[in-house]
Amino acid sequence: MEKYNFRIRNLSAVRFQKQIIDHIDFDLREGEVHTVIGKMATDVSDFVDILEGGNSNISGNIIIGGKEYDAGDIGKWAKEIDHIRHENTLYDNLSIVHNLYLINRPFFLLNKKKYVKLCQKLLDHFDIHIDAETKVDMLTHEQKNIIELLRLYLCSKSTIVLHETLDYMDYAYYLKFQQIISKMQGEGKSFLYVTSKFEDIFKLSDRISFLSKGRISGTYLAEEVKKDPTKTMYLMSGWENFMVEENQHEEIHEMIDAIFKGTEILTSSYELRDVLVFIADNLAKHIQAKHCVIYIIDEMANNIIDTINNDDIAGKKYRLKSDFVERLAKSDTNKLFFANCTHEERKNYFEEENDTKSLLGVPIIHKAKVVGLIQVSYDKYYMYTEKDLMYIATMKNEIVLAIENSRLMGRSALLQESHHRIKNNLQIIISLLYMQKNNLRKSKEAEWSDAIDTTIYRIKSIAAVHDMLSNEKMKSSIVNLRKIITEIVKLYKTPRISLVLELDDAFMPYNKAASAALVINELINNCVKHAFGSSGEGIVRVVCRDGDEEIWMSVIDNGKGADEQKLHRKGGLGISIVESIVSGDFKGKIEYRVDHGTTVDIVFPKHIIYDGGGHGK
Repeated sequence: MEKYNFRIRNLSAVRFQKQIIDHIDFDLREGEVHTVIGKMATDVSDFVDILEGGNSNISGNIIIGGKEYDAGDIGKWAKEIDHIRHENTLYDNLSIVHNLYLINRPFFLLNKKKYVKLCQKLLDHFDIHIDAETKVDMLTHEQKNIIELLRLYLCSKSTIVLHETLDYMDYAYYLKFQQIISKMQGEGKSFLYVTSKFEDIFKLSDRISFLSKGRISGTYLAEEVKKDPTKTMYLMSGWENFMVEENQHEEIHEMIDAIFKGTEILTSSYELRDVLVFIADNLAKHIQAKHCVIYIIDEMANNIIDTINNDDIAGKKYRLKSDFVERLAKSDTNKLFFANCTHEERKNYFEEENDTKSLLGVPIIHKAKVVGLIQVSYDKYYMYTEKDLMYIATMKNEIVLAIENSRLMGRSALLQESHHRIKNNLQIIISLLYMQKNNLRKSKEAEWSDAIDTTIYRIKSIAAVHDMLSNEKMKSSIVNLRKIITEIVKLYKTPRISLVLELDDAFMPYNKAASAALVINELINNCVKHAFGSSGEGIVRVVCRDGDEEIWMSVIDNGKGADEQKLHRKGGLGISIVESIVSGDFKGKIEYRVDHGTTVDIVFPKHIIYDGGGHGK
């Protein structure tokens, strides 16, 4: 049997001799978010005003927790409901802990330390990085909404009204807001979310009721509305500004042609990137979007591996911020993201300012993991249709097939190439040994042991790449430079030298990875052996940054500083290896700086790393 926290029966309201609410029936189940959306902002504000007890000219019945009230007896039932309004009701001149615990706790001041600890524990539990004693007037609007929700989390009332609380809320704060609401739902609390903004209803709702001209015109499960919001809106009056579908038969025919063409490309020898460019281009065309971007995500590390636009020249301007894409990938994989964007929201979402009005984000799922994201942008306000979602779902399947096909080809290529790779890397090792042998002819016998150790480290750096590839769950032909550096640094752990890593995720094909590993090894080895003199104590920083066109890497020590003449002299084997690989294999640049230690800066151009192919973000 359904349990209800809040019910309205036959509610009517009059203002200035005008009927503003006309015989409404409504119910709010235990533990649900039920959204009421009004076509007009006045519909919404009138309804909220009644729930707050601001209109005495009302009739009907209100039932809260099984207890029935006459709607006109506002003083009795209105106090049983809590609210988070568009403008929050916190005390700005008091701290967070005062706002959460002072009210209804007469001994608060005697136990302030206890409540500060409780408050900080609560904030930390929800991963809210704010000090409990921070004054509320120092918080942003979004932070205030979170604190106000926590205040209600600590209260006993089971019905909470939210009035456009998500307005202009950054996605990171929305996720925290959603987390707290989910916790409260689990405890049996219910939320009535009232808004005039259609995109808000996709964020929290379990059920949705449409308020038009003072009446509830229909109530639907949120999933029903998501399937075809345009159709749902046409059941209401007044949503005529959204696009109307035309030439449906012709469009369906074109859609089927596009799917067959996609299948043809999938079964051909096209590269993954070519397939995805085709899909992005067709997707934008068939759902009338200005831009379509496909993000390929490493499902293990949750990082963007590649970004594909339907329009590469203008498309970069319409890319979402990488941290926003990664947050979407971490959130509920069954939920799409939709927003009609304001100027402020665009700044939160996009890398650059652009003219996007409506934004749709759909996760790409494979084996219960997010492997990508489809982003669709419109330069005018648009409401997607069931046909749009059907086409996106079809293209999602094509993308999954393309990715899986690429992986299968990658596994096959890895098997075919493994003999070549091992042979090539063994040849590198042999060459290193010959170089070391020639170098040792000029050395004293006492240096032989050190030389052998150095060669072992070089071989181990190459082995680290092979080990990484053999343990790679996705069997990808792409290697993460961050992981290579982390593994090589482990070879040089010593209590006297602190190794500090500042590393982006930067990807390169396996055929370049062994060479990169040798460069990294030589630079770290050089610092550990020569930078700090007899004391042997110091700090080595290894920095890796991933740019649009290049990968930058620096190795920095705070030692005695290298002899610049020796650095540029070609006699040193380690430096010769580094310069040969950077300039030969990567056509890159290397620069030395001596200032309170030594810095070596290296630039790897991506068009060389990928042999002219596409690359990641």
